[in-house]
This record gives sequence, structure tokens and C-alpha cells, in this order.
Amino acid sequence: MKRLFFCVFLLAATCAAAFGQGGVKPAKLSVDEIVTRHLASLGSAEARSKVTSRVFVGEGRLNGKIGFVGMFNGPAQLASDGRKVLLAMVLNGADYPYEKVGFDGKNLSVGKPDGRFTILAEFLRSQSAIVKDGLFTGVLSSAWPFLDHGGKAPKFEAAGTEELGGRWFYKLRSSHGDLNVELLFDANSFRHVASRYEYTIAPRMSTEITETPKEKPSRFTMSEQFSDFKVFGGLTLPSKYTIDISNEADGSLTQIQWSVNVQKAFFNQSLEESAFKVS
Repeated sequence: MKRLFFCVFLLAATCAAAFGQGGVKPAKLSVDEIVTRHLASLGSAEARSKVTSRVFVGEGRLNGKIGFVGMFNGPAQLASDGRKVLLAMVLNGADYPYEKVGFDGKNLSVGKPDGRFTILAEFLRSQSAIVKDGLFTGVLSSAWPFLDHGGKAPKFEAAGTEELGGRWFYKLRSSHGDLNVELLFDANSFRHVASRYEYTIAPRMSTEITETPKEKPSRFTMSEQFSDFKVFGGLTLPSKYTIDISNEADGSLTQIQWSVNVQKAFFNQSLEESAFKVS
């Protein structure tokens, strides 16, 4: 199921930006070669260096598919400055009025719209390396780890290629404790089109005779998709960003999707540190 779930959403996110690739398997490349070509796909080194802070505004949407049914929308904002990142959506749901994730360079903070953590907040709180290592929101963020931050980027290894829907992708893979991370880059354009995160919790073994042990592991999967690339301030970046979460726990399944369609971009703005702390 997890494989089908990921493939369906990846194809949906990338089909609108097909590059007419054939069925020939691309040549093997090292991590450095993939990253170098990926950075070139964003823009020239000069263009990349000129952009500091980033603010993207547009239309956000939440779509509950399984386990939580509902569709809400409203204005959305993605902001970043160095390693600091913000995702905020104002939604028209009485019980789900907003979604907020902030990282001020040191601490992760998330919103509690109905007094409880959302499924996205829970996922990121349990696997905070996704945000702290600059992976969250992908190339839309100035924290993207392949950009030069003068610090230590997470280690990735080349994981070969994969064909989906007649298109080829290079894969980079990394592990953060119990979290497995996989990044996909279009083999033709070298644009980063998807990230996939997965971790599994083994069944709990009970020592109580009256307590029934969990027989199945709990599996948690989040994927980010990036599509509809456009030029913003000299950089080629995705204008559509989608998050999908699938949680299989205690015999139940939950699937929810968040999406942002970027309409405007602002660069090199002066952003207060408090903007990256949410509640």
C-alpha cells in the first residue's frame, strides 16, 4: 500500500511538467554529480547567492482522504531565512482553522488549532530532523541542505534510478535514526520533484496477561511533491507544493493532503525572528 500511495501522488504532482523522456535508463551518477546538476537547475551560482530570505504567498488547501474527511482552503505562506523556516495556512474550517510549522534555527514549534497537535505536527515533532536538516519544504526553502550554509549537510548516498510513468528519476537516500529519507530528482532536468519519509514502530510486547499485544507494526509515511516550476527572482522553483501523510497505526489508516499553489514571491525581505515561532 505504501508503494502505491507514494507512486500515485508522485505521478499526480509531476505529470503536468513532463519533459518527454524516453524509456532509456539514465547513466549512473554520483551524489556530487546529481547535486551539482540539481543546483544548476535552480539558477546560476550568482542568482542563487543573491537570494537570502524567501517569502511565498498563495492558496492553501487541506484535503482529508481517509480517517479525517473534509476539505478546507485559505491563504498560505512559506517563508525562510537561512535555516529558519515557516509554513502557515489559514483554513476555513471551524475545527481546523489553521496549520502552522515554524523553526527558528534552533527550536521547532507547531500550532494546535483545536487544542491538539495535528497529524502533520505530530509527524514533524516525532521526526524533527526533517525540519532541522532543511529538508522540509524542499527547494522552496533557503534551508535546503544542498545550498551552501557553511555548515554540515546531512549525508546522502546514491540509490540508483527509478522509472515511474515513463519518466526516470535519480534517487538519493539517507537515514536519520529510525527515519528513512529518499529524494527524487528528475533525470532530465535534475529538478527536485519529491521527498519521501518513512519510519516504523515495532509492535509493543505486553507483559500483562490481560493486555493484548499489538500484532502489527505502525507505519508512518510522509511525502512532499514539487511541480509546475516557474522562474521567481532568477531562480527556477516549484509553484505547487504538496504534502501527503499516510499513517497506519493500531489497525486504522489515515491519509491527509496539504497543498500550496504559489502566486507571488518576495526575496531578501527583512524577517523578524519571532515570525518563525508559532503557537
